[in-house]
Amino acid sequence: MHGRARPAPFFYFSTPATNPSHPPPHAQAGGTAITSLNLRGCPNLSDAGLVAVAGLTALAEVNLENCAGVTGVGCAGWAGLSALTSLSLAHSGVTDAGLAALASAAPASLRTLNLRGAQAVTDAGLAALAGLGTGLHVLHLQGQPDVTDVGVAALAAGMPALRSLSLPSCWRVGDAGVAAIARHLSSLSRLDLSYVWQLTDGGVGALVEGGVGLAKLVITGCHRVSEEGRARARGTVDYGA
Repeated sequence: MHGRARPAPFFYFSTPATNPSHPPPHAQAGGTAITSLNLRGCPNLSDAGLVAVAGLTALAEVNLENCAGVTGVGCAGWAGLSALTSLSLAHSGVTDAGLAALASAAPASLRTLNLRGAQAVTDAGLAALAGLGTGLHVLHLQGQPDVTDVGVAALAAGMPALRSLSLPSCWRVGDAGVAAIARHLSSLSRLDLSYVWQLTDGGVGALVEGGVGLAKLVITGCHRVSEEGRARARGTVDYGA
């Protein structure tokens, strides 16, 4: 009996259209600049490979989703990626140490960071990420079992320019973390708290009263929020069922 063939890891890169007589300013030696690198699902990729990525100085997007061998410490040499705007480490092996390395070297251009399903990330990693300061606009977390109000509070205090924050299934986050979001993230327009089981009417009230300019709040699966609390949220933001 023949088994189904194992799907190959996804590898993709793209380059801008160029005039051979006018190479782009960040063209790599011997070739055209690579602007997008997708290494999703490469099981043998390690941080040593991330060190090599530092030489691709025209990169705008990097996808390392499902790369279990990547901890992120190899990002320490990425300060020269001055065009980088988007990085996905979703469902990867990224650690707190890796996030500290990223925060110490990430270019000011970085706007979007995806950490969905990166379960090794804890409060310490979020505190380190706060070192990115005002540059980051979009942050996705999901399902981190060791992320609590402490980490969310540190993150919110250090990233006042966040516009979109996702925390679905971060079940140890509760009203105190949400209150910190309300205090510090006045520019936030979208907040996903779906299945944040510790959230109650108190946290929803902090958002409603805190002056956060939310356009969308998602509280699906937050069973401790009463119908009154949900109605209050609907009156202020798009509930986002």
